[in-house]
Amino acid sequence: MRKLSLFIILFFCLQFSAQALSETQKLESLCKVWGFLKYYHPNVAKGKFNWDQQLFQKIDELENINDKDQLNELYSNWIESLGKTEDCKNCINDNDKVYFLKNFDLGWMDDQRIFSENVSEKLKFIENNRNIGENYYFGLNGRKVYFKNENSYGSKFTSKQIALFELFRYWNYAEYFFAYKYKTDQNWNDVLREMIPKFLAVDNDESYHLTLAELVTKTDDSHAFLFSRLISLNQYGRKNVPVQYSYAEGKLVVTKAYPNIFNEENPLKTGDVIYDIEGLTIPQKVNLFGKYIPASNSWGKINKSKISFSVYQ
Repeated sequence: MRKLSLFIILFFCLQFSAQALSETQKLESLCKVWGFLKYYHPNVAKGKFNWDQQLFQKIDELENINDKDQLNELYSNWIESLGKTEDCKNCINDNDKVYFLKNFDLGWMDDQRIFSENVSEKLKFIENNRNIGENYYFGLNGRKVYFKNENSYGSKFTSKQIALFELFRYWNYAEYFFAYKYKTDQNWNDVLREMIPKFLAVDNDESYHLTLAELVTKTDDSHAFLFSRLISLNQYGRKNVPVQYSYAEGKLVVTKAYPNIFNEENPLKTGDVIYDIEGLTIPQKVNLFGKYIPASNSWGKINKSKISFSVYQ
């Protein structure tokens, strides 16, 4: 019995030392490694690989990964399979230049909870010897960045892999190219951590669109936009109340009322004040819609949200 007890204790110690990882931890690390290699690794950045397919394959392989050692073996083999990275003499930073670093953070490579020393060193070597020529996946037009050679997988929910792919692709767009990432209300790393379980929970077209809209909203950028007829119809409604209104102090004030399509008199009159809609106060409606409406400040969110207040099922 004593030997059996010692065996059980040893077994659990070995299991603990293997550092089991959650699904979110594995996918979060995959998103960052995949995006980093896409824009930094010279062979990947030149378009020598089907990089979308590489991600789909790695998502599938993660299902058989349970701990840190297995995960790092996967990453190490993956990096090796991409070919040799040559020394880059022109990649050394110019000390005479001032760099804007608020948006630049590759500190995740040093996370010892996830990455082994070997994999961290391989990633840093690629950073220090990165692709500095033309990139297969983006170009510059003056001061503007445009994305190219990207595949479209449609607007319908077809698989968990595609849903995760769209999350990873968009997250890395913002990670490497969004100038105001450092100003978002929520840390961009935390956004990824929060959104992974939500994308895993997607099971139909509407939930897919809503989750994508929530992701886009996390940029806090009034210029960001995602149009979805499913969201417009099912979240906001299909019919319009024939009024114009303004927003003031958490209420809606009718500024003009029109007859309905049957030319019947409108019960709402100019000057009427609307305090709630379907049992929700106007600020509550703003918060409800605002989850899916990107804006750089609260007034921008109110201004965009109020368009939907006169729409109903």
